[in-house]
Amino acid sequence: AAELLLRHRLESLPLVVREALVLREVCGLTYEQIAAHQVVGVHTVKERLRGAVGLRSLDVEPGLDRVRFDQLLRSVLIRHRMARELSATSSGSPTAR
Repeated sequence: AAELLLRHRLESLPLVVREALVLREVCGLTYEQIAAHQVVGVHTVKERLRGAVGLRSLDVEPGLDRVRFDQLLRSVLIRHRMARELSATSSGSPTAR
């Protein structure tokens, strides 16, 4: 049940927030490194992560260990990136090529 709730909450976040969350929580990047990757200011990164702060409490739910949390976070991000690329390719967007 906790895993389904977490998946739903992750999927409801904007892609840039999910990406920042993965970079911070899974990859261990600093705010400055995430800002450089996303080409935004450090304050913007902090604001994005503040919106995802409720997810960290779900991380400690019984039956959902840290490894599974990280795997779930990565899978949600990858699936949405693939969907975005597929959508861009089918619409003929040059950014997907």
